[in-house]
Amino acid sequence: MRKYLLIIFLAWFAFSCGYRAIGSFKDNEIVALSIPLISSDEDGRLRDNLAVLVASTRKYKYTSFNSRYQLLVKIESDETEHIGYMWDRDSIVGERLNKLYPSEGRRSVVAKVIIIDTITNKDLIEPFTVTVNSDFDFVNPTSIKNIEFTDTSQQKQTSLQYSLGQLDSQEGSSVEVAHPLFDKLAEKIIRFLL
Repeated sequence: MRKYLLIIFLAWFAFSCGYRAIGSFKDNEIVALSIPLISSDEDGRLRDNLAVLVASTRKYKYTSFNSRYQLLVKIESDETEHIGYMWDRDSIVGERLNKLYPSEGRRSVVAKVIIIDTITNKDLIEPFTVTVNSDFDFVNPTSIKNIEFTDTSQQKQTSLQYSLGQLDSQEGSSVEVAHPLFDKLAEKIIRFLL
């Protein structure tokens, strides 16, 4: 008997908080969502991707105006760590030095997501977090051997102009990896909402 009372109490408690199961709208009802600006999304790529993906679902439609329901995304952490190393080289003669230099990184983003009802100011779904990461390579800009080569006409060329981004500095590579990283984040958020 206590088990039944506990189950009834827990169900009552969960629904009295205003949480709804994802998809608990009326059948065939398409819910209009607006997406406010997201901090740490400087170029708006994450918000744009979310808008496109929301509009492509049959469950939600995107509106740029303030709608009753808002999809709120808060970037809780955005960190980069070193995951690969190479031997450092002398900047003049190119000899290998007895120290390691980072050459690979991983950028990880954790976002908290919620849909709120702006009229009642209640959470429509229980908040959830999404984590994505992406790996990238970069070069040691202090060593000329890493950024220079001799072409077929014996002219010295810098490899950075031919690299298409994979031979960028650590800072540049971390910025470039943000685009595919935020693309993955948007896809994961929408997958969870469906």
